[in-house]
Amino acid sequence: MSIERMNQLKNSQGKFGFANALGISLKQLTRAVYGIPVQNRYSTFLIPKSTGGHRVIHVPHREIKFVQKALANLLQICLSEIETKKGVVRPVSHGFHPGRSIFSNAWAHRNKNYVMNFDLENFFHSIHFGRICSFFEKNNDFLLHPKVANLIANLSCHRIDGGGTFLPQGSPCSPIISNFIAMPLDQKLRKLARDNGCRYSRYADDITFSTNKDLFPDDIAIFDVSSKKWIAGSGILKVISKSGFKLNIQKTNMSIAGTRQIVTGLVVNKQVSVSRPVYKWARAAADHMFKDGVAFKRDPSTASIHTTDRQVTLGHIIGQVNHICYARRKSNIPLLNSRKMVGPELLYRRLTYYERFFAHKETLIICEGETDNTYLKIAIDKLGHKFKNVARRADGNPQVKLLNVTPHITIYTALNGGSDQQKSFLQNYDNDMSIVGERWADKCVIIFGDNDSGANSIMQILRGKSIIPGDIKTADFTYYTRNLYVILTPIPNKNSISMIEDFLDPNASRVKLENKVFHLGGKGFDEKKHYGKKALSEHVRQNASKYDFSKFEIILKRIDLAIDDYSSRLAALKL
Repeated sequence: MSIERMNQLKNSQGKFGFANALGISLKQLTRAVYGIPVQNRYSTFLIPKSTGGHRVIHVPHREIKFVQKALANLLQICLSEIETKKGVVRPVSHGFHPGRSIFSNAWAHRNKNYVMNFDLENFFHSIHFGRICSFFEKNNDFLLHPKVANLIANLSCHRIDGGGTFLPQGSPCSPIISNFIAMPLDQKLRKLARDNGCRYSRYADDITFSTNKDLFPDDIAIFDVSSKKWIAGSGILKVISKSGFKLNIQKTNMSIAGTRQIVTGLVVNKQVSVSRPVYKWARAAADHMFKDGVAFKRDPSTASIHTTDRQVTLGHIIGQVNHICYARRKSNIPLLNSRKMVGPELLYRRLTYYERFFAHKETLIICEGETDNTYLKIAIDKLGHKFKNVARRADGNPQVKLLNVTPHITIYTALNGGSDQQKSFLQNYDNDMSIVGERWADKCVIIFGDNDSGANSIMQILRGKSIIPGDIKTADFTYYTRNLYVILTPIPNKNSISMIEDFLDPNASRVKLENKVFHLGGKGFDEKKHYGKKALSEHVRQNASKYDFSKFEIILKRIDLAIDDYSSRLAALKL
């Protein structure tokens, strides 16, 4: 399939063939390339750089972006095919490529005597219309028709006042095109590195050489006695200049064994890891977020540049801690059980609890199992409009969400389905949410499960709360602590049991699937004769319009009442 897509591109003679290769209509391509006025093609915004100043991001018009995504996907297929054909096992470019990252880039330079970092000046801006056209026309891997090369350049470049063009940061196809344009540079610098006993890698505009030689090769970098700084050698300057790029001399940095060696933000002295100051910054920012709901922390690594504290988002902090934990996994540091986590993993666990169970914008329901999620979602979609706290908002957004139990949730909260996990969640909730102190969440969290023998352990915990009146088995809902509630499937009396399947349309469970009949599982289940809960839920999901969900109204009413109760508690706190 990948060879077919690449051949389709190479055989294209103009707009029609190029559109087919992209998998879009000719109208979509023509509109994206020619139909949108220059002033409307991109919108611009600034993001702060860690080294000071701002990075300009150009976001393409949605119609242009759609076609650029198609081009990026096609070129990524071409790159994979080219690398396979050439037998590339260890590519030197690590940016914007599946399976490669800043970590894989840094890994090549760990535990070295010398680590030399360079930066390409105005990397994306130095790639213009003419360079892109020339590459796709003349590169032996492509040799595209001039009209097609021109279309690619037109589609991928941004034109500014005065007629200049450049590859915009913000376009989905800029990263892959920049990697193609930098391919000749990578090949030459890789040869330069090999000839001088070094390792070479590139991540976008960051270039790194490293070696265990006693002396660093003069062809790559030399120590300038007058300025007492390391500067680029004649060999690398010649290669970069002939390749159409330029070095940023202000960002040339040498680090020697015994000092902290950094490659794309990661420490590479022994294993690859995140520097201690970065972790301390993330920990302090998270603590402020927990206690105040907002974080204004200065990154120690840029304190000399940013003289005032800058606000950071929860997503930014989570991303930083995820980055730290990812580096630890890649360095074979074991991931402990969620209740035994320490250091960065414990911080990530706390951030997960804060994000999912405190800072959430909708009421969150934690179901006992995957099938419960399926049925409740359908019931909310069908009947939610009848209940003020369950119905969608006027803007169409939901007021209630179901927890999606991802691998991340399972690792950091131990929730993976079943009443035993819900019991542990309940038991530890007060302690886990102590990170926020006396703050109260805007929305409640509801644990939902079957009202059968499996819920006995949960009810024992609830009965341990002396403030709870009445019988838990028959209650509409039970308030537990902070913003946490428990709702069980309704029963006619306290001696009964029920499960969510009891509220389905009876016609659903009577359906034969592959000539098998439904069975709840457990004793008597025969896989040759029976299908189970998961198969039933999948059948109901695919045929939801056929079935009556009116029995679920009593469950949605309980959810509505619990939300009302929490709103009242919040209101009382404000008095």
